[in-house]
Amino acid sequence: QAKFVTAFDNYVLAFNIRDAGSAVSDYGQRVQWSDRGSASSWTQGLAGFADLLDMRGQGTRIVTQENRMILFSDAEIWRGVLAPFPSVFQFEPLDRGVGCPYSWTIADTPLGLIFLARNLQTYLLPKGGGPATPIGQRLHRTIRESIDAPERAWSIYDHATDQYQLYYPILGGTGLPQRAVYLNLTEGSWAPQSFDPVSGGLSLTRGFAVTGLATSSNATTWAAAGAAGLTWDTASLQWDSYNTRTTIGDRRDVYLGSSAGTVYLLDSTATTDNGTPVVSKWRSTALWGDQQSRQKTVTEWRVDYQGNSASSLTVRFSQNQGASFEPGIRIALPAASGISQAIAYP
Repeated sequence: QAKFVTAFDNYVLAFNIRDAGSAVSDYGQRVQWSDRGSASSWTQGLAGFADLLDMRGQGTRIVTQENRMILFSDAEIWRGVLAPFPSVFQFEPLDRGVGCPYSWTIADTPLGLIFLARNLQTYLLPKGGGPATPIGQRLHRTIRESIDAPERAWSIYDHATDQYQLYYPILGGTGLPQRAVYLNLTEGSWAPQSFDPVSGGLSLTRGFAVTGLATSSNATTWAAAGAAGLTWDTASLQWDSYNTRTTIGDRRDVYLGSSAGTVYLLDSTATTDNGTPVVSKWRSTALWGDQQSRQKTVTEWRVDYQGNSASSLTVRFSQNQGASFEPGIRIALPAASGISQAIAYP
């Protein structure tokens, strides 16, 4: 039995093995591979195994990355490559200072493998080679102080938006991911996300990304209309409605699975998470006094925004640096394809 598997050069490789022979034995650092081209043959031909006796920790993931394999333990990172005959594979340490105890936070991106390390920092293992590099400094404190049960965290790479998305449980939550952080690989910017923080009913246990799901609808033909007994009196569409419809690629490429058996999709036009309104909050710093016996008065508030659909926001001001807030002012934000501005007069 293997905890993790991958395919490489027509071999199937297994990592972290349990041998249920005459006595159950665990080999946490063992890599085993099938015969080349035969996924069912593990004892003949080029099949074999290697025990990485020098690896610290238990094996937590094996991933194929172009012309090499990356093997993670909870304490180290190793790599495997094809070896000259008569050997099959050669394994060696890549980074002994960083490991990944959280197996499913590892995602393959165009820049390399991104994962969550034991110190709850996000690292990048570059595709071009070299050791793991921390990239999550901006959100390290936020994740460290709010994450709970990190072994249940998981990640995906969204090809459509070029984003690494890390989902994780939070303290005082349901024990399953209710928060996420998205890394835009094009811009290098992080964006925190929140999912159903009140009822926690989504139960997001794992996600996956697909590319280019397409939907298409063929035009109605005269033959099909005749076979269906369609007459002019019963036709419900106009003449132009029968024109050929082209295939449309679906850009909603991220799907999230739940322990309740429901699969959700991420849609940028949605305003609810399965019925729960999506709320975004921002809070400014306090406007500290700069002169004695002077008072600052807010008379006008402006916001520049851009949105594909209509929305609204509530603005609240505080006179005591955030200890309490006055009743809010509701501002409508009509849909705007370009930059628009909303104004409020408190």
